[in-house]
Amino acid sequence: MNALRTKLIAYRLDYHWIFLRKYRKKMLTLYEQGVGLSDKKMLALNEKFNHHCIKAMKLDDLFAAATTPKNI
Repeated sequence: MNALRTKLIAYRLDYHWIFLRKYRKKMLTLYEQGVGLSDKKMLALNEKFNHHCIKAMKLDDLFAAATTPKNI
C-alpha cells in the first residue's frame, strides 16, 4: 500500500511540475516581449504558477515523508 501511495504522490508531483515549467516559460516569453510584471496576463500566469508551486511543495514534503524510513 505504501508503494502505491508513493507512486501516486510522485505522479501528482510530476503533474504540477509540468505546469510550473509551462507557466514559467510563458512568463519569460511575455517578459522578453516587454510585457510589464503588473500586466493582467502576467499576474494571471503568476497566480496559476503560485497555485501549482504550493501544491508541488506540499507534495514534495509528503513524498519525502513517504520515502523516509520510519525507524531513524
